[in-house]
Amino acid sequence: MAEEKRTRTRVNLMFGAVVTCNGRDVPVRLNNLSLRGVSCNPDPRLAVGEDCFVRIVLSGSVTVRVSGRIVRASAEETAVEFLEMDPESFGHLRNLVRMHAEDPDQIDDEIVSKPAFGA
Repeated sequence: MAEEKRTRTRVNLMFGAVVTCNGRDVPVRLNNLSLRGVSCNPDPRLAVGEDCFVRIVLSGSVTVRVSGRIVRASAEETAVEFLEMDPESFGHLRNLVRMHAEDPDQIDDEIVSKPAFGA
């Protein structure tokens, strides 16, 4: 059995999002989300190693905006590792993950023990 490498809580979500790579907007459906990345439906326009920008619109005025890199692209999923985001987007992302997590307090513990972006 393979060892689990993930160190972040992932929450299953079925939100829509847009991944922008090479100037192209690619609408996707999220599978799951963490403070460090997202898994979404596969799309042949998204290739491993490409830098990208992810937008998750939560409401008319609330959007999570994050830069990332595609780290996995298969027939089952595309995975994006988050690289950088502004503090407002991080706050929205944290709240979104906490809201859907089985143990919301664990999310804050993860932030303290393993800062997401090398604080």
